[in-house]
Amino acid sequence: MTLGDFKLEVMEGEFTDCQVSVVLGENGSGKTTFLQLLADIVPPNYVEGLQLWKPKFRVSYKPQIIGWRGECTVSQMPELSLHLEDMHPAFVRDVMKPLQIEQLLDRKVESLSPGETQRVALTICLGSPASVYLIDEPGAYLDSELRINAAMAIRRHVLRMRRAAIVVEHDLTMATYMADQVIVVDGNVPTNCTTNPPYPLVSRMNRFLPHLDITFRRNRMSLTHTPRVNKLGSMEDTRQKDAGNYYDVV
Repeated sequence: MTLGDFKLEVMEGEFTDCQVSVVLGENGSGKTTFLQLLADIVPPNYVEGLQLWKPKFRVSYKPQIIGWRGECTVSQMPELSLHLEDMHPAFVRDVMKPLQIEQLLDRKVESLSPGETQRVALTICLGSPASVYLIDEPGAYLDSELRINAAMAIRRHVLRMRRAAIVVEHDLTMATYMADQVIVVDGNVPTNCTTNPPYPLVSRMNRFLPHLDITFRRNRMSLTHTPRVNKLGSMEDTRQKDAGNYYDVV
């Protein structure tokens, strides 16, 4: 796909139900463009005369930039009001409560902070009927606790609904909380990049993290399963780099 001087090559890959695929890559590498392509938002759908993508399933898309306007309250938003009365208790439990949406329902949309707007937008995205959720930077403007809540809300909802989600996220800790597999976008930023096929979390993180020169470790016996960033130059950091295990599960 070509947009002006920018070229994005999308390699073939598969997505299945009950899976969250996280898209990682440098700024300007085409991650948002990739999501917009999947959402059928980007106009050029053809490369050298071949159709590149035509959605076969219904998608729900949360954009990176949310520009809501209006005097209505959150509960009066058409995207949300249609579903509030018959909202499934599991959706309230898995999504609305962790994202603290109920206390925002009577707030006017224009009064919401960027973080509050983000939480409402994610709720609307997950609450919309879809086979695939396309979510661009759900952690933007959220504090660390709400980022983890958002990651777990996405994961729980996808598993319960037996749907698929493709998520662009810069926060690596948040990404590892929800990812079953990782898609790395790399290449010559900002002119020519490639969206690689999805691979399982650990193997893909071990390909991506060397570019950042950081290592993660995750203890499967931990109650929270929280991935930790090793201090640069520490014994653990050095050990993992020497072994080529930039993302280590112990």
